[in-house]
Amino acid sequence: MAGTVHSYKGRVELQDDGVSGSAGWDHLDLIGNARLRISRAEAKTPRRGVEFKTSEVGQADVELSFLMAWHDTDAQVSSIEAAVMANLHRGVKFLDQASGTGMTADFRVKDYEHTQDEDQGQAVNVTMVPVFVDTAPSWS
Repeated sequence: MAGTVHSYKGRVELQDDGVSGSAGWDHLDLIGNARLRISRAEAKTPRRGVEFKTSEVGQADVELSFLMAWHDTDAQVSSIEAAVMANLHRGVKFLDQASGTGMTADFRVKDYEHTQDEDQGQAVNVTMVPVFVDTAPSWS
């Protein structure tokens, strides 16, 4: 099954107690390569010898990935690590740098990789996926 992929580059904001929480949004300033990937499934349907390709409009796979510089006393890194260890959700806004529009949703960490490079120092690669907790994902 192939898919249509839309990628957006922008900035990430985090709220520890979810989208509907009141902790306040914190811009993640130690990140790079932030990318929101939206993939729509396509199916092939044969009809009387002709094959049609259709997109499943109602279903999309969404992933947010970014790279963070790791530091053991950074509150943002600690928040992501706590979410990984306890399988907690975090409120996340992924906003286009130019227009300020984007996705707001509760996300859980899908992949977390802590690496240490002699030249670049320590970094964390994070991939998150949206989950429905209290508020449905939205685009504004």
